[in-house]
Amino acid sequence: MKTHRLYFLWVLISHNILLSSEVLLYLFAYKIKDQLPLNLIIEKLIGCGNMVTAADIIREFDDV
Repeated sequence: MKTHRLYFLWVLISHNILLSSEVLLYLFAYKIKDQLPLNLIIEKLIGCGNMVTAADIIREFDDV
């Protein structure tokens, strides 16, 4: 599990993706609710661009 968190942080840093605490809460909620795999979350985050908003997360994961 720790390896997954480190990989997640590496992706955020290497792609210069900025997340607010609100975005992290939405990601956590969608991950728990829908049992989303981490690789799907990372792919969607990379596709959102550098500044990810709560609206981006809702748009990407609400239909998953």
